Amino acid sequence: SLTGGTVAASRSCAIALVLRAPIPGTHTFSIPAGAVSSTAGVSGVEVTAEVSVLARPSTSMSFEPQTINAGDTATLRILLSNPNDVPIGISFFNPYPAGLVNASDPATTTGCGGTVYGSAGEAFFGFDDGTIQPNGECVVTVQVTPTASGTFVNELPREGIYSQQAGNADAPATATLTVLGVPIPTASEYALIAMALALALAAWRALR
Repeated sequence: SLTGGTVAASRSCAIALVLRAPIPGTHTFSIPAGAVSSTAGVSGVEVTAEVSVLARPSTSMSFEPQTINAGDTATLRILLSNPNDVPIGISFFNPYPAGLVNASDPATTTGCGGTVYGSAGEAFFGFDDGTIQPNGECVVTVQVTPTASGTFVNELPREGIYSQQAGNADAPATATLTVLGVPIPTASEYALIAMALALALAAWRALR
């Protein structure tokens, strides 16, 4: 509400409010007839305005495959979804957990347009200026490799995903990559037999 305001003769003024709508959809605001009064009388008509509130984008993430050997690569796959009836822009920035970097050939791909960035050996992956079509989804990928064995939990926080039209994502996205140690070579049964025969032959020759 406003009281005590003044409008100069033959002039107009504007009142601005910052509103927060917790529910997506179209919201109508109105000032009924008679709600505005002045020394010149009261307003005789109702005025209305509509604002459309977009739903936040959603995100999911996965490693393919989920388990690899040390030194191998995996594909980090980020799925971006738009629940709205209009296209929205999308960007994100994903720092990796310690021990995970982009592969020597990151081989990035995008189904959302925009620009993917993150060079070989860097511990992050980013995306700018993409577009998700109405009620659609798209995928951005990069090849990653571990610098050690273990379990790596990669998290993309909701604040790291941003749409100029729809705000930050509705929730963070996480994915887990399991990296096995370097396997120790083991001899096959036939190799052991061949080795035993070779040793026996060498011993026989030594005794002659």
